[in-house]
Amino acid sequence: MKNLPRINLFLTSLFLIATVVAAVTFTPATRAAGVVVDLVLFSIGVAAFIWGYFSAVQRSRVSRRNLCGVVVFFERSSRR
Repeated sequence: MKNLPRINLFLTSLFLIATVVAAVTFTPATRAAGVVVDLVLFSIGVAAFIWGYFSAVQRSRVSRRNLCGVVVFFERSSRR
């Protein structure tokens, strides 16, 4: 988890570069590459959200958590 900010920055940069290149050149090959990059990064984001949500639900069996606190972060997270 230490490298998470670096991974986030790298993947955000990849998304930005792929999207700008696809928008500027607008050829079928760059559009297809942009779509593939966007869908892969979207899938990674969905998987990360589900993993985080599952971890929070498992933690809620130990400490009191509600859905609003998990999704919107109204409550403070417990330290492990």
